[in-house]
Amino acid sequence: MQPLSATKQLSHNDYTVAWICALPHEKTAARNMLDELHINPPQPEYDKNIYTFGGIHGHNVVIICQGDMGTTAAATVATRMDMVFRHLRFGLLVGIAGGVPDKKDVRLGDVIISKGDGVSGGVVAHDRGKVTETGFQTRPFLNGVPEVLRNAFNELASRHMDQDNKIAEYISQATARNPRFQQFNWPNLDDYLYKSHYVHVDPMDVKCDQCNKNEEHIVTRNIRDVPKNVPFVHFGTIASGNQVIKSAAERAGIAATHPGVLAVEMEAAGLMNVFGCATIRGICDYADSHKNDGWQNYAAATAAACAREVLEIIPTMKLEAMPAISAASIANTGAPIFLVPFPRDSYFVGRDTELRLLEDMLSRESNRFTEAAIVGLGGVGKTQIANEYAHRQYEKEKQKGPHDRQAIIWIHASSQARVEHSFKDIARKLNLISDQQTTEDVFPAVKDWFQSNDSGRWLLIMDNADDEEVFFKPFVSKNPLLHTGITRRLCDFLPEKSNCTILYTSRHHTCARELLKRTHSSKIMEVPMMSLEDSVRLLKNELGILGTLEALTIDELSMERLVELLGNLPLAITQAASFIRVNDLTPEVYTSLYDEMETEQEAFLKEEFVDWRRDSDMPNAVLLTWKLSFEQIRRKNEVAVKVLSILSVLDRHGLPDWMFP
Repeated sequence: MQPLSATKQLSHNDYTVAWICALPHEKTAARNMLDELHINPPQPEYDKNIYTFGGIHGHNVVIICQGDMGTTAAATVATRMDMVFRHLRFGLLVGIAGGVPDKKDVRLGDVIISKGDGVSGGVVAHDRGKVTETGFQTRPFLNGVPEVLRNAFNELASRHMDQDNKIAEYISQATARNPRFQQFNWPNLDDYLYKSHYVHVDPMDVKCDQCNKNEEHIVTRNIRDVPKNVPFVHFGTIASGNQVIKSAAERAGIAATHPGVLAVEMEAAGLMNVFGCATIRGICDYADSHKNDGWQNYAAATAAACAREVLEIIPTMKLEAMPAISAASIANTGAPIFLVPFPRDSYFVGRDTELRLLEDMLSRESNRFTEAAIVGLGGVGKTQIANEYAHRQYEKEKQKGPHDRQAIIWIHASSQARVEHSFKDIARKLNLISDQQTTEDVFPAVKDWFQSNDSGRWLLIMDNADDEEVFFKPFVSKNPLLHTGITRRLCDFLPEKSNCTILYTSRHHTCARELLKRTHSSKIMEVPMMSLEDSVRLLKNELGILGTLEALTIDELSMERLVELLGNLPLAITQAASFIRVNDLTPEVYTSLYDEMETEQEAFLKEEFVDWRRDSDMPNAVLLTWKLSFEQIRRKNEVAVKVLSILSVLDRHGLPDWMFP
């Protein structure tokens, strides 16, 4: 047998199941569970995701691997998929996890399926909550698994009472079809569960060869009456957070706080409240200091095979009759219209003053249309403040009656193409145009909706409005029906309506002032650098250690020195934390490397990283972000560029304020 070859091409609307992975080998396992492989349909230019399309037991499945681990990355993947795939019925988050064997006989290669226990919806966020006098209280996720999946899980549990699961069978079939999948078979390694007091001996010994395996250090477990390559499937709660758990004590603490937890991982908490999904995890380690990579491929395969068995149970006709989880028909649901491409940032800290000021700026005068702008240096956090404000407003709107609710809509404004894509997305999700209508219909249709009675009150956020030419430079778009050109400006399609608001974010005061001219508004908020305290909190959050025991082992002064070296700039702090995590460093080591030489600093600041909380078209590296602003200045004023170049070699403390009006 040969690996699958793509045989047919469907449209995005034909896919009903989203299969989400966090790691490349998880996607490999998923791809090898397909019955058929599909040719990729044409992809919108604004969608940067890489998909694999195929079929399993008659269901059309789209598979995606996140660009990074963590809850925020998972939430953003779901949000972006929702923009493209309008007929998805549910999602499956499938991959590996650390086992929690403290209360149940969970072993390497076993599969855990998230299932509610009456307290949570199958997933708990073990690192979110609040610090109280009695300790750290976590928050359960009440959004549960979709009904069709709950029913499928109950059927699966019933079958497994008197039948073997099909995991080994499906892995064997995949290996027969693709011999290179052999590396995902049972690894023929010993499965040792070390007692919680016994810590891994040698950090350089990745296979635990030096660890003592006598009865004093190993948990004695009964021999199972099934072959070793036949894993068990368990149903229970999965703990999710933004940090890798490599401590038996930390694992035991999670188990004590949440008695039903059988596994710990890093993505599910980002999906449960934004996407109808369930989590299926293969156990690759015990979330302790002895964890290694030897079981990862097999665990990825057992999880994927179990997901395939779940899809076998669900009838295709039943799935087609379900409503889509997409927001495509949101205008008819009665829910507040909320078209924001970013999930709420769980790492967001501080900015209370700026959020209060923004609230005051956007408070509406009776029967007036309001415009305001957030202005600041690239990377200072303008988009994050606007996103946090949007999510806070959304929480308020959900408490109001249907006729009093405010729509909250986001537009990427960094280029004409990005604005056009945003308008198209709004038109699709609000059912303003049919699939047969042309691009020429989008701009007037969206503007007309904003200005109609149907839209009610609304807040429109125009993010990254950095260039006046995007809005005011005439451009010609061709009408394929009339074979003529239509001259237009994007500013002509910006809506205006009483009791409604447009909020711009921009790097440049000149662009902000130009956009606000039509309403003679002077409501511009300058975003300062973060305070030292909030900068340290952000660093801890990004490192995944805020509120954990690990935070107590890191020198507070070293973190303060690091964020001060980075100028308390949020993007630089996020970038540094990403570098520290990926390279397994400490803040002290990173600071030492940063101090070594100027060229090293430049290399660090140019290092790109995946940040799902920012527009995918905007650079994430600090120097690249600043270079973008610098090039915009160069296009408009060559003399200003020469002056800035001279000033860059002078002592910044000696430069008078009057030079920077």
